[in-house]
Amino acid sequence: ASKQVEEAVDNTLTYQVHLFSQGKTKTTKDRFTADLLNRLLNKRYRDELRNAHGLGYDPSAQLLWSDGSGEVLVMFGVNAAPDKLDAVRASTRQVLEKAREGFTAKEFAVAKSQLATALTPGLTNPQEQARMLSSYVLFDADPLAVIHPDKILSTLTLEEVNALSERLIGEQTQQMESMLTPKGVSSKEANPDA
Repeated sequence: ASKQVEEAVDNTLTYQVHLFSQGKTKTTKDRFTADLLNRLLNKRYRDELRNAHGLGYDPSAQLLWSDGSGEVLVMFGVNAAPDKLDAVRASTRQVLEKAREGFTAKEFAVAKSQLATALTPGLTNPQEQARMLSSYVLFDADPLAVIHPDKILSTLTLEEVNALSERLIGEQTQQMESMLTPKGVSSKEANPDA
């Protein structure tokens, strides 16, 4: 089986798009809004690349916004067959374009419900509460949001998520596309536009 795994890895293209933006450090509300946006982007990317087109097993989107920083990195990534590069690139562009147009009320409600469920362990697990509280206190966020996340969740709006989306993945962000090609595949084969 290890030979088969090695061959599969050697025949896989890794494709990523990174979007970088700078702004203010995140607020208490931004912590929640960014989590919602991450869930929305990840679902759309997975639905488009895996479910709709079968281009990769585990496509994902990640939003990284460190405490105390105004720099945000949003990454889209997928492992795919090298001959699927054009379809992967087109589908990734389509996900970005549609996300820039905004998310629906239904998508927002689902993501908000998922976030509320995900925060439950923080309410009952002392170690998780301590980790979250220390982060919130150290970086000027409201520590009461850890204990009563529903108070913040109830104030979040779809408009805020769409505005954050525009700020973090809009046309004005710095963008980088990268590909790690398998051994023996020329850069021209993997990227005919080069």
